[in-house]
Amino acid sequence: MNNLIYHSVNAEPQKESYSEFEVVDFFIKSDRKLVKNSVRIEGELRMNSTGSTRVVFADNVGFNQRIGAHGLLKSVVVSLDGQVVENLQEGYSKYVNLTEVSSRTRDGVYNSDQLCELKSPNIHTTYALAGGVKQDAANANFQDVDFSFKPSCCLNKMSDHLPLSRVGMVKLSVTLNRNAQFMMGDGTTANANYSVSDLRLVYRTVDPDMM
Repeated sequence: MNNLIYHSVNAEPQKESYSEFEVVDFFIKSDRKLVKNSVRIEGELRMNSTGSTRVVFADNVGFNQRIGAHGLLKSVVVSLDGQVVENLQEGYSKYVNLTEVSSRTRDGVYNSDQLCELKSPNIHTTYALAGGVKQDAANANFQDVDFSFKPSCCLNKMSDHLPLSRVGMVKLSVTLNRNAQFMMGDGTTANANYSVSDLRLVYRTVDPDMM
């Protein structure tokens, strides 16, 4: 039997929200097998034109449409049992951008696995996403937009499942990008800022091999 289990772990340190330059860690520990390429970072994004004033579409403030939520990350480090196996420092988002430009057409972002990463066909669509999601037509309040993306690291480039009992604790450590590096658009100013909340790591595991 090969039972599939869905897991979710909170970011550490646990906080209500996170902003530029903060280092966030996620830990995976199990005696099962990590399903190849199943690791995702999820959360909710809020963007402000200044202070805590939420962006609106007319502000012309958004983010890179080709990389979406990937742009939140400045660096990614993967460790197995305390040993660093991958260190993507500075320019992680630039790497993702180059990959997207060279491998995906603009229409490719309409696939559901891309839309959930906040990728979009043009910068104007990101202006709308930056303002949040309207609950319903009768309610003027907006909610932070949610995202789910697969970080472009070795955990999502495996050819087979990873036996966690053999590698010990898996640590995924990310540094959040500075405001000016993530946010863009004609209306972006030095006071514009973003934050992410309900930040978590989700992944899947299956039963270990029988001895």
